[in-house]
Amino acid sequence: MTLRMAVALSAMLLAGGVPVESRAQVGFCDRNLSTLEADIDALEQAYRASDRRMQALISAVDRIYDDAMKADLCPEGTSDRTAQQRTDVTALAAADLVARSEANLQCSQGFVGRVSRDIAKAQAANDSAMVVRLNSVSKRILDLDTRATQIAIGIAHLALQQARQVKVLDQVDSQCGQMDSVYE
Repeated sequence: MTLRMAVALSAMLLAGGVPVESRAQVGFCDRNLSTLEADIDALEQAYRASDRRMQALISAVDRIYDDAMKADLCPEGTSDRTAQQRTDVTALAAADLVARSEANLQCSQGFVGRVSRDIAKAQAANDSAMVVRLNSVSKRILDLDTRATQIAIGIAHLALQQARQVKVLDQVDSQCGQMDSVYE
């Protein structure tokens, strides 16, 4: 999890649904709310598909690991299996998902700050109609920010799982290489 994601999660939890002014310092967003919402929906679908694929890959990597660690010699074809699984695991576009989730977080947090400032301006101008309108928009923005944060946390976990599976495959290759060299 990046520092930005951790800060977003902490700010959201501390705010309890209330816009946090310090989040307004997050960068510029050139998307409108409808586009951001569509981007969040698309990212959520991509994340869920990648997560399902990762769960299947974890099972396959676990089988390879168990087969290799229980045997006196690594089973025939283990290096081919680890190479294929490494290719499959690294093919998941976790880095792309992380970048997209960070962009969505930055945008949603920018909207949170913007609506907070606009509500304050409308209150200062005693424009109650605008305050009511902005409050309804604020709820939509906070809902989007919450979803973007939850998806970002899931994607960060997916990226950690991806790195962990590559490490397990490296461990299997190392163990098999050591066992094979003993019997050369």
